[in-house]
Amino acid sequence: MLQKYTSVVLRFRWIVLLLAVIVMSALAAGGRFIQIDGSYRSFFSKDNPQLLAFDALEDQFSKSNSILIALAPSEGTVFSREMLHIVEALTEQAWQIPYSIRVDSLANYSHTWVEDDELVVDSLVKDASSLSDGEIEQIRQIAFEESEIRGNLVSPDGRVAGIIVNFALPELSDPASREINRYLEILFEE
Repeated sequence: MLQKYTSVVLRFRWIVLLLAVIVMSALAAGGRFIQIDGSYRSFFSKDNPQLLAFDALEDQFSKSNSILIALAPSEGTVFSREMLHIVEALTEQAWQIPYSIRVDSLANYSHTWVEDDELVVDSLVKDASSLSDGEIEQIRQIAFEESEIRGNLVSPDGRVAGIIVNFALPELSDPASREINRYLEILFEE
C-alpha cells in the first residue's frame, strides 16, 4: 500500500507539488483572519455568571490605574547620594497618596543576594544619604544588570529614575482622581 502511494506521488510529483502550493497558499491567505485573544475573558461566555459578578465587583470598587513620576538631575545620573535620597523620600511619600496600593522604585526594589548560606532580600537603597561611593556604584551596577530595573525604574543611560504608583480607584473615579492630583501638587510643592 505504501509502495503504491509512493509510486503515484513520484509519478505525478509536479502535479502533487502544484496542488501542495495551491493548498498552502489558500491556507496562508486565510491566516490573516486568525486572531489570538490573550484576555482571560476569552475563556468565558459573555453571560457567564462569575464573569458578570467580577465585572460588577470591579465596576463598583476598583480598576487598577497607575502613574509614573520621573526624576532627572540637571546634571549627571540618578546614581548620586542626593538623587537616591530624593527617590527614597518620594517613594515613602507616594505610599501616602490616596488610593495607592503599590509603589515601585529603585529605592524599594527587592534585591536578593546570598550571604554565607542564607538568601537575603532587602530594599536596594536604604538610608541613601549615608551611602558610600562604593555602595552607590554597587547600586548602579545592580540597576543596570536587573531587567526589572533597567528601562523600567531607571532609564538605560541612568539619567532618569521612575517611581510607579498603582492605584485602586473607587467607583466614583473622577473625584478620586482630583483628590490624587491635589495630593501630587502638594507633594511636589514641598
